Amino acid sequence: GAPLLRIKPFESAIGGIEMINKPDFVAASFDGTIKKFRWTGQDKVSTTISVTNCKNQTLPKRRDPTGQVDVLQASSNVDLPLSTFQPRAIAYNSATDQVFVGSKSNQIFQYDFGQDAAGIFVNGHSDQIWALATHPTQPYYVTGGYDNRIRFWDAQTAQVIQDFTFYDQNGDPMKEHVVSAAWSANGRLVAVGTESSKVALFTWEPEFKLQEIFAVPKTSVNAQIEAVSYLRFSPNNKLLAAAHYDENVYMWTMKVIRDYKKVEMIPWKRPLGKQTAAATHVQFSADSTFIKVFARDYGVTHYKLDDFKIRGKFHPDTPDPDQVKWGDDPLIGGWDVQGCYQKEWDGTDLNDVTLTADETLLASGDDFGIVRLHNYPTLAREPHEAYQAHSAFVVGVEFLRDDSNLITVGGADNAIFQWRLNKGE
Repeated sequence: GAPLLRIKPFESAIGGIEMINKPDFVAASFDGTIKKFRWTGQDKVSTTISVTNCKNQTLPKRRDPTGQVDVLQASSNVDLPLSTFQPRAIAYNSATDQVFVGSKSNQIFQYDFGQDAAGIFVNGHSDQIWALATHPTQPYYVTGGYDNRIRFWDAQTAQVIQDFTFYDQNGDPMKEHVVSAAWSANGRLVAVGTESSKVALFTWEPEFKLQEIFAVPKTSVNAQIEAVSYLRFSPNNKLLAAAHYDENVYMWTMKVIRDYKKVEMIPWKRPLGKQTAAATHVQFSADSTFIKVFARDYGVTHYKLDDFKIRGKFHPDTPDPDQVKWGDDPLIGGWDVQGCYQKEWDGTDLNDVTLTADETLLASGDDFGIVRLHNYPTLAREPHEAYQAHSAFVVGVEFLRDDSNLITVGGADNAIFQWRLNKGE
């Protein structure tokens, strides 16, 4: 049927609208305003509250007599006026008189009508998210994506506690795509890898600081610049390994100066050895003397590491499992994860796996947006639990190291999911 009334309260498109109760509703527009409305009967709708932004202001102002509210962000490290905030979803909490507006750039703006308080409730990545790593003891994790940023999160509050943007020498933002990340076993170092073949090293303790950016050189003059697909620190915190799409695995020794006030990346003389396909995952032995590499052709190769001579030697045989224990998360290929591969798959659909601290459960992420939970070792496809979660490839899965939560990232869906793990249920 025909509408009861047509009104044009905004200067631009409406990104979200929600009923509050029978006479009241709230809406957000691309013109940078949030408005409350009331249906007054007799074919009339009145605007009860209008929220907009005030240029060059950084704190909320009290409501003035005209009903306007000047609002900018009230949280740190965020510069997001409503005029640049493009809403796509809206939700109203009638118990607290708060409205939450989700944007196209993956933020959630929160406004409290009663307190005139505003801020960014969630500040996510504005582009694809591929990098993920978790802290070894604290409820923290780091993500990185195609938006040239890395963000550190507190899983208990779901808030960003630190972030970093890559800038060039002129102070202009770069266009880095961050696609891999690792956190050292002692919690002091974080490394991220990019599609432009760079590895950036940060200290987390005693302070968050960029230490070095190492550009992995091309294998030949005519070779393409390719991505650093995977990063892993050795369990003894001395080594960093990078699986690379150029079919090599690059190694660095960490030179720690003044108790991590300064850390230098000492590159090994040569890569571990060219694989027969792009290297996608690596895993150190628990004593940091061996490393194994998984490549896209499903080959697994082993190397004996000599940190003193800074070189690795190809090990033609699989190390004796009674003598060599492997540390951290397993590779996505091997007897212990064979049950992750589903019957209908073509073999390339498994992207990442992560193991609980007690080594009893394994989580996996695949190309169909599904997160699965398996018993470990995962020898058979069943039994397992499957959760349809992301709307794109699940490219990263990591347990917090107390096994309280599972963190997953969905690549092209720009999403980070945080799952609570209930063992025994």
